[in-house]
Amino acid sequence: MTDRTHPDLELQDLLDGRLDEEAQTRVESHLASCGTCREEFDALRRARDAVRALPPPAVPPAVMAELTDSIQRAGRRRGATPPLSRRRVLAFGVAAAASAVIGVYVRRRSDLPSAAVRAAAIAPSKGTVGAVRRVTIGCPEESTGGGL
Repeated sequence: MTDRTHPDLELQDLLDGRLDEEAQTRVESHLASCGTCREEFDALRRARDAVRALPPPAVPPAVMAELTDSIQRAGRRRGATPPLSRRRVLAFGVAAAASAVIGVYVRRRSDLPSAAVRAAAIAPSKGTVGAVRRVTIGCPEESTGGGL
Protein backbone atom coordinates (compact mmCIF):
# COMPACT_ATOMS: atom_id res chain seq x y z
CA MET A 1 0.00 0.00 0.00
CA THR A 2 1.49 3.33 -1.00
CA ASP A 3 1.61 6.36 1.25
CA ARG A 4 -0.93 8.15 -0.96
CA THR A 5 -3.54 5.38 -0.57
CA HIS A 6 -5.23 5.21 2.82
CA PRO A 7 -7.62 2.43 3.87
CA ASP A 8 -10.31 4.89 5.00
CA LEU A 9 -13.24 2.57 4.40
CA GLU A 10 -11.48 -0.47 5.78
CA LEU A 11 -10.67 1.01 9.18
CA GLN A 12 -14.18 0.41 10.53
CA ASP A 13 -14.15 -3.10 9.05
CA LEU A 14 -10.85 -3.78 10.82
CA LEU A 15 -12.28 -2.48 14.09
CA ASP A 16 -15.36 -4.71 13.72
CA GLY A 17 -13.34 -7.78 12.66
CA ARG A 18 -14.93 -8.00 9.19
CA LEU A 19 -11.73 -8.14 7.10
CA ASP A 20 -10.30 -11.33 5.69
CA GLU A 21 -6.80 -12.29 6.77
CA GLU A 22 -5.03 -10.70 3.78
CA ALA A 23 -6.86 -7.37 4.05
CA GLN A 24 -6.37 -7.29 7.82
CA THR A 25 -2.61 -7.78 7.42
CA ARG A 26 -2.46 -5.07 4.73
CA VAL A 27 -4.41 -2.51 6.80
CA GLU A 28 -2.50 -3.25 10.00
CA SER A 29 0.76 -2.84 8.09
CA HIS A 30 -0.42 0.53 6.82
CA LEU A 31 -1.45 1.59 10.34
CA ALA A 32 2.04 0.79 11.57
CA SER A 33 3.53 3.30 9.15
CA CYS A 34 0.81 6.00 8.86
CA GLY A 35 0.15 8.25 11.85
CA THR A 36 -2.91 9.88 10.27
CA CYS A 37 -4.72 6.57 9.75
CA ARG A 38 -3.62 5.35 13.18
CA GLU A 39 -5.17 8.48 14.78
CA GLU A 40 -8.40 7.94 12.81
CA PHE A 41 -8.50 4.27 13.82
CA ASP A 42 -8.00 5.21 17.49
CA ALA A 43 -10.81 7.80 17.22
CA LEU A 44 -13.13 5.13 15.78
CA ARG A 45 -12.23 2.78 18.63
CA ARG A 46 -12.88 5.47 21.28
CA ALA A 47 -16.25 6.35 19.69
CA ARG A 48 -17.29 2.69 19.62
CA ASP A 49 -16.29 2.20 23.25
CA ALA A 50 -18.15 5.39 24.31
CA VAL A 51 -21.37 4.26 22.61
CA ARG A 52 -21.10 0.82 24.16
CA ALA A 53 -20.73 2.41 27.62
CA LEU A 54 -24.05 4.30 27.31
CA PRO A 55 -27.02 2.89 29.23
CA PRO A 56 -29.76 1.35 27.10
CA PRO A 57 -32.45 3.87 26.14
CA ALA A 58 -35.62 3.85 28.21
CA VAL A 59 -38.70 2.88 26.22
CA PRO A 60 -41.87 4.63 27.36
CA PRO A 61 -44.39 2.15 28.84
CA ALA A 62 -47.10 3.11 26.32
CA VAL A 63 -44.80 2.35 23.38
CA MET A 64 -43.72 -0.94 24.94
CA ALA A 65 -47.36 -1.98 25.52
CA GLU A 66 -48.29 -1.11 21.93
CA LEU A 67 -45.33 -3.09 20.57
CA THR A 68 -46.18 -6.09 22.72
CA ASP A 69 -49.82 -6.01 21.58
CA SER A 70 -48.80 -5.75 17.92
CA ILE A 71 -46.47 -8.73 18.24
CA GLN A 72 -49.15 -10.80 19.95
CA ARG A 73 -51.78 -9.91 17.30
CA ALA A 74 -49.37 -10.81 14.51
CA GLY A 75 -48.65 -14.13 16.21
CA ARG A 76 -52.35 -14.93 16.48
CA ARG A 77 -52.91 -14.09 12.80
CA ARG A 78 -50.01 -16.26 11.77
CA GLY A 79 -51.35 -19.12 13.88
CA ALA A 80 -54.71 -18.93 12.04
CA THR A 81 -53.28 -20.64 8.96
CA PRO A 82 -52.40 -24.25 9.65
CA PRO A 83 -48.87 -25.29 8.82
CA LEU A 84 -48.33 -27.72 5.95
CA SER A 85 -48.74 -31.26 7.10
CA ARG A 86 -46.57 -34.12 5.92
CA ARG A 87 -49.50 -35.45 3.90
CA ARG A 88 -49.85 -32.17 2.01
CA VAL A 89 -46.14 -32.01 1.29
CA LEU A 90 -46.23 -35.62 0.10
CA ALA A 91 -49.28 -34.90 -2.09
CA PHE A 92 -47.53 -31.90 -3.69
CA GLY A 93 -44.43 -34.00 -4.30
CA VAL A 94 -46.41 -36.81 -5.91
CA ALA A 95 -48.25 -34.29 -8.11
CA ALA A 96 -44.95 -32.73 -9.23
CA ALA A 97 -43.44 -36.14 -10.01
CA ALA A 98 -46.55 -37.17 -11.95
CA SER A 99 -46.41 -33.95 -13.94
CA ALA A 100 -42.78 -34.64 -14.83
CA VAL A 101 -43.55 -38.20 -15.93
CA ILE A 102 -46.48 -37.02 -18.07
CA GLY A 103 -44.28 -34.35 -19.63
CA VAL A 104 -41.62 -36.88 -20.61
CA TYR A 105 -44.26 -39.28 -21.95
CA VAL A 106 -45.93 -36.59 -24.07
CA ARG A 107 -42.60 -35.44 -25.55
CA ARG A 108 -41.77 -38.99 -26.64
CA ARG A 109 -45.13 -39.80 -28.23
CA SER A 110 -44.85 -40.23 -31.98
CA ASP A 111 -48.47 -39.50 -32.81
CA LEU A 112 -48.52 -35.91 -31.55
CA PRO A 113 -48.46 -32.92 -33.95
CA SER A 114 -44.80 -32.01 -33.46
CA ALA A 115 -43.73 -35.58 -34.21
CA ALA A 116 -46.06 -35.62 -37.22
CA VAL A 117 -44.47 -32.44 -38.58
CA ARG A 118 -41.01 -33.95 -38.18
CA ALA A 119 -42.15 -37.16 -39.89
CA ALA A 120 -43.70 -35.19 -42.77
CA ALA A 121 -40.44 -33.32 -43.29
CA ILE A 122 -38.54 -36.60 -43.43
CA ALA A 123 -40.96 -38.59 -45.61
CA PRO A 124 -43.25 -36.52 -47.86
CA SER A 125 -46.69 -37.93 -48.51
CA LYS A 126 -47.80 -39.43 -51.83
CA GLY A 127 -48.78 -37.08 -54.58
CA THR A 128 -46.04 -34.52 -54.04
CA VAL A 129 -44.61 -32.83 -57.05
CA GLY A 130 -41.05 -33.63 -58.09
CA ALA A 131 -40.00 -30.07 -57.28
CA VAL A 132 -40.48 -30.72 -53.54
CA ARG A 133 -37.21 -31.61 -51.89
CA ARG A 134 -37.02 -34.35 -49.29
CA VAL A 135 -35.59 -33.03 -46.02
CA THR A 136 -34.07 -35.17 -43.30
CA ILE A 137 -33.16 -34.08 -39.86
CA GLY A 138 -29.57 -34.83 -39.09
CA CYS A 139 -26.46 -34.75 -41.25
CA PRO A 140 -26.66 -32.86 -44.57
CA GLU A 141 -25.09 -35.85 -46.33
CA GLU A 142 -28.22 -37.88 -45.62
CA SER A 143 -30.64 -35.57 -47.45
CA THR A 144 -31.70 -36.74 -50.88
CA GLY A 145 -34.22 -35.87 -53.51
CA GLY A 146 -34.68 -33.39 -56.25
CA GLY A 147 -33.23 -29.98 -55.67
CA LEU A 148 -34.86 -26.65 -56.03
